[in-house]
Amino acid sequence: MVLERSPRHRTAHRLYAQGAARQGDAEAARAHLRQAGVEGVEDLEALDSPGVGAEEVVRIVRAAANGCW
Repeated sequence: MVLERSPRHRTAHRLYAQGAARQGDAEAARAHLRQAGVEGVEDLEALDSPGVGAEEVVRIVRAAANGCW
């Protein structure tokens, strides 16, 4: 897990927040956003930005995990 290696990795926290929001876990999504330095996000649907698909999220997380970010 990226966050185990880099617990302050903002991009990873944003991606995990996005995943949590998609799964309906608002509490986890907000916690990850706080860790990413994003405050005051009430509308978690805003995380579902167009153009970022599941494949792209997986690619980014894998790259970050391998230190290629």
